Amino acid sequence: MDINDGSVRELTAEAEFAAVRTGGGGCFVVTDRSTPTRVHGLGCYAVGPTHFRMKVIVNARKRGRYYFASSVDVARARFPKGVPCGLCRPFPAAPRAPITPTPSP
Repeated sequence: MDINDGSVRELTAEAEFAAVRTGGGGCFVVTDRSTPTRVHGLGCYAVGPTHFRMKVIVNARKRGRYYFASSVDVARARFPKGVPCGLCRPFPAAPRAPITPTPSP
């Protein structure tokens, strides 16, 4: 899947990753085969250069990919199942459905 429409693009090189990280606005979206897709702020330490290098360069994107989105809203529209990072929280998680108590017999 190649996404390069200007608002969401896949990052495949360390130079791209570094430029985006220091570029200002937007967010990272990290896909993974084992865990849910996560949306991260650009400064989140969970998406540091070491993590990028391992997933994208060393493992050749076999188990996941890194994307840059121009905004959180764009990321959420393109990756509707993406959840916010639990560390940097770039947007609030969806509220949980209220629990209806079950009447006791």
